[in-house]
Order: sequence, then structure tokens, then C-alpha cells
Amino acid sequence: NNVKQLKNPRTCIFASKNLDAYMVSQFSNSDQTTISIVINGSTAFFTSLYLPYEEQNPITEIFLSLQSHCNKNKIKLYIGADANAHHTSWGSSGNNNRGITLYDELNILEMNVINIGKQPTFVTEARQEVIDIITNKYAANITNNWKVSEIETYSDHKQIEFNTLPHKTTKNKQKDLHKHKKMSEKQWDTFRTNIENNLHI
Repeated sequence: NNVKQLKNPRTCIFASKNLDAYMVSQFSNSDQTTISIVINGSTAFFTSLYLPYEEQNPITEIFLSLQSHCNKNKIKLYIGADANAHHTSWGSSGNNNRGITLYDELNILEMNVINIGKQPTFVTEARQEVIDIITNKYAANITNNWKVSEIETYSDHKQIEFNTLPHKTTKNKQKDLHKHKKMSEKQWDTFRTNIENNLHI
């Protein structure tokens, strides 16, 4: 429903017909696809995100708009991202500038990175690395069983699986979840202004 045609899309979401899923057009473009699904009586957004490696700053205006909307309306948000960024916090072998920038911005936005372990998500003959991440907001306690699947995808990116239903987690897993300080409205406005200036918006 509410599907619009995009030129050269680099993201998509396949949703079961059994789900009451709707595309959220205002938070979707060629590099970001967002759908709305009702889970256990509450609305959740699921986003497929591609962050172009050629862009110095991985954060985009439409990404910030999505974050702001979910932040104001307390909507659970799940993001699966081809981040093209390296950071040891999500299992990469090291950090690069993009990874450090993305890690800092996710912290400010109070997003939980739920990657577990160091199994590569990107594999070619030349190299393998963890550059794909799953993040969420307002849903840290109902996301579990994250893993890199062995199912063949016929792509250089592996399939990542996780559950969104309530599940008891161990203390160690709870400690692994990133803890963030709540960002005030003033801090949010300042952060948004800085990003917009960097993007020359």
C-alpha cells in the first residue's frame, strides 16, 4: 500500500501478506525504505537503509526526520543498514572515520546496536568484514536471537536474523546493549542543526 516508484532503488523490504504492513512514503527514498507494522497492539517502524560509502557523513536528512518522528511519538524503530562503516562495537575488525562518526551519531540518537559477535556480514574472495548493522529504538528488551544466517543469499552480503518478541535475556546480553543518556529537546535541536550544516541543507 502507498507504494511509490523510485528510480534505481538500493533498498527494499519484503513483508509477509499475513502482516498488516504499510509503506511509510515520507520516510522512504532510493536509499531508505520504511514500513509500518502493528506488533502486539503497538505500531513499529522497520527500515532498510543503505549508507553510500562515497558520502563522508553517513547521516541524511530523511534519516534524521525518521528519527525525530519516532522520538516524538515513541514509535519502536528497527533499522537494518548496509552501513559501509567499520567499528568494533558492531563486530568490525577495526574502526574507520565513517564508523566512528556513525557510532557517535547513533549514540546521540539513542539507538541500540544489537549486533552480536564478529561473524562477517560482507564476504567476497578478497575480504570479509562486518559492515551491516541492526539498530533499534524503544525496543532494546524485545529484540533477541540476533545472528548471521548461513542461508545462501547469492549476494556478497549475508542474511541477518533476529526476533522481536519478548524473550528473557542473560545478564551478559543485557550489559552488551548500549546505554544512552536521554537527549533533551535542546540537545536534539543542536545536533540536528550541526548535521544540517554539514550536509549544507
